[in-house]
Formats: sequence, structure tokens, C-alpha cells
Amino acid sequence: MSRHHRRPVSQKGKSTLENISIVCENKHRAWHLLFDNHPPEMIAKIINAVWLDPDYEMVAVPKLGGHHD
Repeated sequence: MSRHHRRPVSQKGKSTLENISIVCENKHRAWHLLFDNHPPEMIAKIINAVWLDPDYEMVAVPKLGGHHD
């Protein structure tokens, strides 16, 4: 198992419980291989362009009251 920062440290992510997911090592490596440390909006664009059914669109929007910049 591996600790994954949901908001990367490179984007001011903290090592707090709410920002850490515990995932298997293979999935963690795959995430970073596919999405590097891109912000959510770029990840959604990549998913839309390459992976998602073209009849759908994934959108990343900040939560109300979230700690986004």
C-alpha cells in the first residue's frame, strides 16, 4: 500500500488525513504515469480526450468552501 496525496505537495498539498488516500502501489504508479501531478482541471481534460465515452464529459469544479487557490 502507498500514501497518495490527493492535492500534490507541489500544489501546496499537506500531509493531512483528508489529503491522503491509501492505495495499492500499482494503482499509485499508474495514476502518476497517466496524470503526473496535474491539477484536477487538466486531469479531467486528459480523461475526456483519451478515456471517457465521447457522449460524456467529466468536469472538475472546486467544492464550495474548499481550500482551493
